[in-house]
Amino acid sequence: TMINTFVVNFRDNTNVKKSNKLQVALADAMNIFVGSDASRVPLMIMQSGLDAKKHGEGLLIFKEKAGLDKDDENLNVMVNSCMNPWQWNESIFKIGDLFRAIVLNCMGRVE
Repeated sequence: TMINTFVVNFRDNTNVKKSNKLQVALADAMNIFVGSDASRVPLMIMQSGLDAKKHGEGLLIFKEKAGLDKDDENLNVMVNSCMNPWQWNESIFKIGDLFRAIVLNCMGRVE
């Protein structure tokens, strides 16, 4: 199993709070909630958080690579997992298209 942690950020945004809001919007769009129809969620990706006190210097480096301020704010991140990281077929392009559309919709909701 391969587990990836990543951040989706706005171009030229350095504000961690604004980035955190985007991660929450993405999680809302790509998760199933009790009582909701799972078939209405085209792509599922989880959200988690990285505590600034617990992750220390590693989190500061992660923030810098994401173009964010190196502050003491906790960071919301997206997490996906893959049972077979070597799988490759035409569906990867469809997944990319779905992810891009969801990200653009969520960016519009946050800004």
